[in-house]
Amino acid sequence: MMVDGTNVNGSSKEVSAEEDCGADESTDSRGNNNVKVMVRLKPIDAPEKQYNVAVVALDESTVEFPNNDTSPGSTNGVQGESPSRSFHFDYVFGTNSTQDDVYDFVAEEMLDQFFTGYNSTILAYGQTGSGKSYTMFGPIDNRGLIPRICHEIFERIGLLKSSADIEYVVSVSFLEIYLEKVYDLLGESINKSASPKKTSEKRTSLTIHESSTFGVYVQSATVISVSDGDELLHCIHLGESQRCKSSTDMNFESSRSHAIVKINLLKRDNLEGSIQKSDLFLVDLAGSEKVSKTNAVGATLEEAKKINLSLSSLGNVINALTQKDKKRTHIPYRDSQLTRLLRDSLGGNSKTTLILNCACDKSNEAETLTTLRFGSRAKQIENKAIVNRSDLFLKKKLERQIALLEKREQEYQNRITLLEHEVLALRANNIRAPSPDTEDIETENTKLKAQMDSLKSILSSGGSLEGEQHISTDDLLSKLMEKCELVVDLQARLDDQLDKETALKRMMDDLRLLEAQVIEKNHDLAEQLAILQLDNLNLTNENVTLSKDIATVHRILKTRAERIQVLESTVRELSDIRLGNESPLSAAFEAIKEVNEVPSALSPTSLGWWGVFGPSRRSSTGSLHSGGLAKIPSNEARRSRKAGFNLNVLKVSSSEEPETID
Repeated sequence: MMVDGTNVNGSSKEVSAEEDCGADESTDSRGNNNVKVMVRLKPIDAPEKQYNVAVVALDESTVEFPNNDTSPGSTNGVQGESPSRSFHFDYVFGTNSTQDDVYDFVAEEMLDQFFTGYNSTILAYGQTGSGKSYTMFGPIDNRGLIPRICHEIFERIGLLKSSADIEYVVSVSFLEIYLEKVYDLLGESINKSASPKKTSEKRTSLTIHESSTFGVYVQSATVISVSDGDELLHCIHLGESQRCKSSTDMNFESSRSHAIVKINLLKRDNLEGSIQKSDLFLVDLAGSEKVSKTNAVGATLEEAKKINLSLSSLGNVINALTQKDKKRTHIPYRDSQLTRLLRDSLGGNSKTTLILNCACDKSNEAETLTTLRFGSRAKQIENKAIVNRSDLFLKKKLERQIALLEKREQEYQNRITLLEHEVLALRANNIRAPSPDTEDIETENTKLKAQMDSLKSILSSGGSLEGEQHISTDDLLSKLMEKCELVVDLQARLDDQLDKETALKRMMDDLRLLEAQVIEKNHDLAEQLAILQLDNLNLTNENVTLSKDIATVHRILKTRAERIQVLESTVRELSDIRLGNESPLSAAFEAIKEVNEVPSALSPTSLGWWGVFGPSRRSSTGSLHSGGLAKIPSNEARRSRKAGFNLNVLKVSSSEEPETID
């Protein structure tokens, strides 16, 4: 792990220019809450180095590394770079800038935000010997940001305190992070009044705590209330005198720790009933350094390791906060004491300004390039600063509003319960009602209850304002208006639900009337169905009887048809017999006639044969023709009749009498 080209174990490592992948490494701010980054270039003191410049200010927002490798002896610079490299920031202070210039551009705007109620932070970052402490503290005859801010705070209080109803309370604390431990510089200066200690065994370190109510705070840290600028500055000078410092090859008096001055401003307006609280953090970071340049050994080397380690953790936090893929899930604030204390300043509730102190000479080009890259990444951090204000009168208003919301919430809950019962009753009757917004109302009711709990939590924390962060009046009023709008919306939805319920009841009455009509109609239809079923049974029985009668008639008709066929056959036979009998009789009469003409020589037997066909026979035959059929002869009679004389077979012989052949 390395910061500014120095490993945490103390070994040095040069940073080459090939590590930079682009000539223009600018980063634009995305909003007013972004970290503001400014650059201050340290002028070159040695005359022999005036022409050995590595970085210059092109304008008020751009610094550039010109292509200048012609100067001899620039072995520590970045070699082999053909194109120039530029960086863009919010403001660039050139080598001829003064302490007044820095204060006017940095502190004035920061103090405006501080008095408005915003937490504010000013950090000085850079390699060792680049002018960080000079910018923040400065000498007595050329004061830096912190002494000027101390007096400006009370000058503004004098201008803003127009009546006795407005009270301002200013307090200060001074912490030091040395060898990754937190020390109370004000407590040591007051209690011991001793020279600064460089061994942690003889000092009592403090513990950093975090809570949802107080945020990040240092337990048992000394907080001193001050009444004017001189008293505030005196406290800071006392703490500064206890800060750990030592001499290195790069700096005669090098800070070996991170110094954090915290100024708290509490404004109480008794007329309006409001309390405003804001914190101003003034941070002088220890400088990153290469051991090869500082020649640090022993305790100084251990200090360099811890400094580089904490700055490396600071870089990791900034890298995590500026990830472009937005997939980061963890910000490593807890990796060092410095990042824990600066949690709100980096990505939290604070207006933050970062001052990059850079050396211009060629020998420090690699460290300056690393510092500018660090600032480019930090410029992308977006904080979430809010005004820390709490209204005392608003607390009572909120309590009344909460009571009203609770009452309405109970009404909504009762209405929801009633609607749920009605819906269950409708479902039990298999009647589908119009889909109400009962579930949506219940969801809104749950949200409303959660918001009321949040308001109660805010009110419960209102009694202990010291050490806490409070939500601003504007935010509270905005949230209150949102709750009121929510109540109005819920009331409108409830009225709409009542209208739907009335329509549902009317529909239920219509359905019940229709159901009664359907039941009555069903009863009539059931009676008609019973009658029709009885008629159908009678018709079925009649159909069976008629079917039997028809079958009987069919059998009778069949028998009669058979008899008719027999009679027709008999008639045909009789007709045939009649026709057959008429031809033999005619022949017989002709024969008789011829017989009568035969001579009397006929034998007596011939007379006997005549007797057979005498008058009696003709009489019989005539009766057959004249009388018709008196009775249908039986088969035996027909056979006997057929067996009678057949005149066709009569034979006449002169010597014999005629014979009858059956």
